[in-house]
Amino acid sequence: MAPALSITTSQEPSLEWHGENVTIGDVLNALNGIRKKFAMAEAGDEEHPHPRNCVMTLVALTATEGEERRAQRAAKAIAAHHPSLAIVVRDNAELSAGQIEAWVTTDTHRPATAGTVQFELVTLHVRGAAREHLAALIDPLLLSGVPTYLWWVSTPPFGQRELDDALKVCDALVVDSARFEAPYRSFLALSQLVSSSHRRLGLADFQWSRLTPWRESVAHFFSPVGM
Repeated sequence: MAPALSITTSQEPSLEWHGENVTIGDVLNALNGIRKKFAMAEAGDEEHPHPRNCVMTLVALTATEGEERRAQRAAKAIAAHHPSLAIVVRDNAELSAGQIEAWVTTDTHRPATAGTVQFELVTLHVRGAAREHLAALIDPLLLSGVPTYLWWVSTPPFGQRELDDALKVCDALVVDSARFEAPYRSFLALSQLVSSSHRRLGLADFQWSRLTPWRESVAHFFSPVGM
């Protein structure tokens, strides 16, 4: 393990930690330590730290460096308006089996129209069994009382253990059907997944959201006269 903690003294406080060959327990300890230091930095008074806030957790599963960066950008865009925790996981073939490399960053900013918005980003590089048992990997890092969204950036591995395992600790699955490798088979598998998964599982599709203006236009065009 090679941890490193740094505090960036910019306009808004920012803390970072990096660990190699670590356990999830190490990552959780680092995250809790950063939260404490961050609260003290925000308060400016060690006796009266500011409470943290969070309204959601986003777990993004990525397969490439490009997907990892895309997920991180999306998480930061969400955090511009919603205090949140993001966990980005990538399967890194350069690591040894079972090895975990982790980064933890947290910062805050103050939009003109809102109060302080806090953001925490945990990036995990894993290999082998850690990837296959995602629930055990991410569950210790999740926050209670807020919804957890699982975003599989590429085509989800429908019918495989890693997807079913991850959904056990998540409230909703987020996909981008425009990126499905085999749309016909993927949609069939997605339909089966929704019908067989736990009843509270939600589903969101980026592609369906992109079509919202078109769907609204069509609905308006075919709406009865006078409505």
